[in-house]
Amino acid sequence: ETSTRILNSNDIYELLYTKGCSYKNEFRSILNANTSITEAEIQWKNNWVTFLDAMLQLQIVKRQNEAIAFPNFIRRILIDVNEQAEFKTDSIVANVFDNSHLIRCGGVLMESFKFQNVTFSPHRELLLLGLKNPVQALTADNLKVVRESKPSIRGAMLSCGQIGNLESLQWVEQPELTETGIEVKVAYAGLNNMDLQRLTGTVPFKNEIAFGMDISGHTNNGTRVMGLVPQRALSTRVRVDKALLWPVPEQWTLEDAATVPLAYCLAYYCLAMKTTLHPGDSVLVHYGSGALGQALISVALAYNCEVFTTVSDTKKKQFIQELFPSIDDDHIANSRDAFFKDKILSVTNGKGCKIVIGGTRGWLKNCSLSVTSIVGIYIDTALLQMQENFDYGMNSMNLDRSYVPIILDTIFNQNGYNNKALLQNLLSEGIAKGIVRPLTRVTYAPSDVTRAFKLLLVAQNRGKVLINMQNAISVQKLRLQLSEDCCHAIITDTNILGMQLAERLANRGANKLLIVTSDLGNSIRYKVELGRKNGLQIELKFVDNYNEAAIVNALQCSVNLGAIQTAYTVVSKNNVGLGLLLDRIQGLVKKACPSLRNLAVIEVNNPERKQSPLVPEEGFKFITLPTIYLPNIKDSTDGNVDIATAIEGIEQALLTREATVVVQHRTKPSSVLEGLQIITGIDLSKDVSSDVPLTDIVKDSIKLRSVKDYIRDTCNVSYADVQMEKLTIQNILDIESLNVEHSYKETTGIETFFSCVDPDELLSTTEMIFPPTLVTRSSMRDDEFDVNQTFLCIVPGVEGHHGRFRLLCERLKLPVLLLQPSVNRKYETFSEIAQRFTEILLKKTKLQNNFYLLGYESGIMVALEMAAILEQHGLTGKVFCLGGSPHEISTEFKTKLGHLSEKDLQDTIIKHMVSLVADSNVDVDPILNKASTWQEKVVLTVRELTGRVPHSGQYAKDLIETAYARICTALKYKMKPLKLRSRIIILRAQLNTNDSSIQDYSSEPVLVYQLKAPLAHSAKDLRCSAIINNHLDKELLDAFDKKNLCETFLLNADSFMATLGN
Repeated sequence: ETSTRILNSNDIYELLYTKGCSYKNEFRSILNANTSITEAEIQWKNNWVTFLDAMLQLQIVKRQNEAIAFPNFIRRILIDVNEQAEFKTDSIVANVFDNSHLIRCGGVLMESFKFQNVTFSPHRELLLLGLKNPVQALTADNLKVVRESKPSIRGAMLSCGQIGNLESLQWVEQPELTETGIEVKVAYAGLNNMDLQRLTGTVPFKNEIAFGMDISGHTNNGTRVMGLVPQRALSTRVRVDKALLWPVPEQWTLEDAATVPLAYCLAYYCLAMKTTLHPGDSVLVHYGSGALGQALISVALAYNCEVFTTVSDTKKKQFIQELFPSIDDDHIANSRDAFFKDKILSVTNGKGCKIVIGGTRGWLKNCSLSVTSIVGIYIDTALLQMQENFDYGMNSMNLDRSYVPIILDTIFNQNGYNNKALLQNLLSEGIAKGIVRPLTRVTYAPSDVTRAFKLLLVAQNRGKVLINMQNAISVQKLRLQLSEDCCHAIITDTNILGMQLAERLANRGANKLLIVTSDLGNSIRYKVELGRKNGLQIELKFVDNYNEAAIVNALQCSVNLGAIQTAYTVVSKNNVGLGLLLDRIQGLVKKACPSLRNLAVIEVNNPERKQSPLVPEEGFKFITLPTIYLPNIKDSTDGNVDIATAIEGIEQALLTREATVVVQHRTKPSSVLEGLQIITGIDLSKDVSSDVPLTDIVKDSIKLRSVKDYIRDTCNVSYADVQMEKLTIQNILDIESLNVEHSYKETTGIETFFSCVDPDELLSTTEMIFPPTLVTRSSMRDDEFDVNQTFLCIVPGVEGHHGRFRLLCERLKLPVLLLQPSVNRKYETFSEIAQRFTEILLKKTKLQNNFYLLGYESGIMVALEMAAILEQHGLTGKVFCLGGSPHEISTEFKTKLGHLSEKDLQDTIIKHMVSLVADSNVDVDPILNKASTWQEKVVLTVRELTGRVPHSGQYAKDLIETAYARICTALKYKMKPLKLRSRIIILRAQLNTNDSSIQDYSSEPVLVYQLKAPLAHSAKDLRCSAIINNHLDKELLDAFDKKNLCETFLLNADSFMATLGN
């Protein structure tokens, strides 16, 4: 049954939601999958975006890691459009090959994915409220802020609240030790580079981040020991495999001992288990001042090898020379550039080193291979840890070089027993011979753990970074501590909350779980089976319809798990099923579970709830949560909190002493800038120029890295370190404006119709402009335009130029020809403009059968009259009216400007046009008060502007006069409805009027689309281009689908030109 069960679309997207990924509408393209996620069916509707995204979704749902992550690297994508075209069905089967890290679906092949955990973002905080008076109702004036209670604490361990945020490092209550091995009270614990990578989100982690691998301390009988653990070394107590435990030599302190296990085990793993070391061998150790570097050098020198090393600065070079005086000066090179390659090859007479060990990345890795001798070996300590993609190259194979990527984690596997025993012997022998000796170190108190990580981040440490665990530790966050012997029951009406609560309970020590649900989808079956594979005892009971008998019977069927001592009731639907039984749930659960000690009733988003449904009793608690978005639930809202925040709120509420807890949330930052202010601690909105580089404001390199990660995760923009040096606040605001739904600024008066002027005086008088679209280049001359093709003709409004339409045109699937009325023709009526534009089209293009016209604002009147003239020539087409109907546009002109007197209108136009053409403020009020006629006002204004604007006086004069003339024309214009044969499509802006006579303009049904933007910004509404594309003829759309949209370049231009010359 397990192998044949199929996860349907709802199941898959529930599982994705538990991983922090929420998909809607067409992006829910995975139709079904098997439970091993090796085969799935993906919807194919000629939408490449949703199709490729669905393939990535399969990789996400398949990952066992529950952290929120996104793919940031794909080694290879192959797309065969011809093979894809052979699939005529609405869905295609996808195959996921685990061993080869491939996924194939239709004509698409993806290979080798790398995921990046979502890093720090200033997250919403939870607020717990209890009742001031337990007898009174759940009202705002009866609520008080509460905190978790502080019972006796078993111990502490280091954790992280938010990936990527060093400031969120915190000591939390340590869970019960469940590992096998010898228990050790930790005295010192070491940090390593893997810890840093986990914290920054570079290296994936499982459900919980834990830090440290090497410790020193005392066993329960007082023996001083040092050892290695797979994780959680930064805890007050650990259990250590006896094969990875060593007694501390008498002459060493526990601080000395903590520097040894990880560094020397890895050193011996490289030099004794992955290769064979002989006296006289040449060994290159990268980053020699680090803990691993010091250990490798010590071992290599003990075997009389010739040692080379690299360091990052002169101070570390001096440090190496003092620590290892036998290493010659010319054997120490810089690790930050490629000169180490030339230096080592020069000293070794071109032979290179037999053994090269280090964690270089990128092009420096290739340099390291270049200094590896023939039949040499390069041991890479970073590739597997960093999941880095690297091409080894055929040249290295020809020279019989070996390349071995290693990671010490493998010794903790069940199959690593022999490796453990060998490492234990090697390290013990090294200690006895004096090869293994304590390393240099920097030691911090637990309260300074953030400083310790910052030292690792900037790579300024020499040797180990230790935490003194003997100092007092302040536990900042409590956790549930659950016994694996007790049975915990979850009664729920939604799988999402039920699954996540069960997972949290398991992470807190629960091993026996009974889940009772009325929503038995395959997603919860899938999660239950995963839990069973991980050793959990889970029973799943399905209740077709919640009633009293059904609840009691389900709870009484848990005989295999033992008596139920704790129960959780989770309700998301308040008016049906389980929600109707809340007032009786206490008695029902107690009846079914005689051994019950604790009961938590958790209700989601019930504003009608005024009283707890529970009778006060020790160990019984009622928790109410804010709105949560639950996929696959009809009428579910987007919600105030995500599922992970809700589960965190439940745990925190369970830790309080309150019988009733209201979980609320503090709103997340409303903008990227506000989030950056939280990260940096600097008010970036005040007294800070938007053009100043961020590096001039934020000096802390740690905070800059957090800023870099935050921008990547919130805006989907990645910056290199060099780019970060030039990043300004204005750049960040520009990025944010592209990633959020635009809120349009309301305009008043003349600014509704004039927003800018054309900076190019010559272009402003050009009749035909060809803006870039999806099928045309960014620059095109008149003679390059194909007059035989079908195009969209755009007629601008009173502003009269092309700038307003660039965004709209970029998304169109046909070419665009924009006709400018020109500032040289000030006094043309709309009818005269229509006649002139039509003549241009008929003379310079070859219109065939139909046409596409788009008029904006006053251009709508022109476009409709153009359509009437073209119909007289036997043509029909479609007319897009961007803004509204002619009547609505006329009303908008009169509303914004019709109330002004002639003098006020003239003054308003001059002031506004001056503000558009002038780089700085130019006060024209004295001129307007002094002049008595329109012409005098224009002349004096132009004279005042001379030398103060980047335009000629004539151009400024034409702009002002043209604006006034066109506004007057628009205010006086009255259009008579024309019964066109062409289809009219209205793209109505947010207007205060509504024209009921719109159908009078066409014999065809008039289509009306309502935009979100006001008239002044309607061309920026992203729906416009989609609506236009949707109304193009099928032949045009088919031609677009077949068109090669890739730009072509001549790669061998010099050779080509030379050939032409010959």
